[in-house]
Amino acid sequence: MKRDIPIAVRKEIKIKSPTTSTMLYGPDQMEFLRAMNEFKVRYRKPFPTWREVLAVLLSLGYEKTGEPRSIDEVISEFEES
Repeated sequence: MKRDIPIAVRKEIKIKSPTTSTMLYGPDQMEFLRAMNEFKVRYRKPFPTWREVLAVLLSLGYEKTGEPRSIDEVISEFEES
């Protein structure tokens, strides 16, 4: 059954991703998500390459400063915070 919804109301409806709707993000994660979103909009690329993701990280000031760490260690730190 189709309902007539004014266009102005339709634009306000947001669809939440089931994979991210219950997650809380820290400041660094939000900064990265915003930067990725800005990249996607600016360059009209909904699916950036890994090279482009790395470029966004570098543009935020991230650089390799020490010895590599286990991905399990990094993930567990995210889960704890």
